[in-house]
Amino acid sequence: MYLENIQFDFYKGFEGEDEIRFYANPKDVLFKQNDKGIILFRLWDAYFSQIIDELISNIENEVLPKFIIDYNTLEGWTWNNEAVLILEEEINWFIEKIESTILNREENIKDQFWSFECIINLHSYLKFVKENDLELRISKE
Repeated sequence: MYLENIQFDFYKGFEGEDEIRFYANPKDVLFKQNDKGIILFRLWDAYFSQIIDELISNIENEVLPKFIIDYNTLEGWTWNNEAVLILEEEINWFIEKIESTILNREENIKDQFWSFECIINLHSYLKFVKENDLELRISKE
């Protein structure tokens, strides 16, 4: 997977509203939020909320990743704008659930989302992070 095939900005046009940011960087490089080596994916909070709501409504008896629990309960990273590390198993869970719950569903649910293109690009971004063994962080700005 190549970066040039991924659109990274799904926040433009929503300035002034809440923004979700994913930050990817090599594991051997100290993370700095505004560093030039960061691969940033931005999306409008409402797009992210739709994704999370869809994932949660389609799972049973599973433990959610901490970053999703914190997002839903308005705790942790949602209050302090600091980027929180997403664990490798949480990245894997997130990728698998986006695939099984949204992208590979038998019925066509594309029209239920304000930006299905955002979901496709977020999924590609997450797969790039996994394939290149990068660290991933998330923040709400």
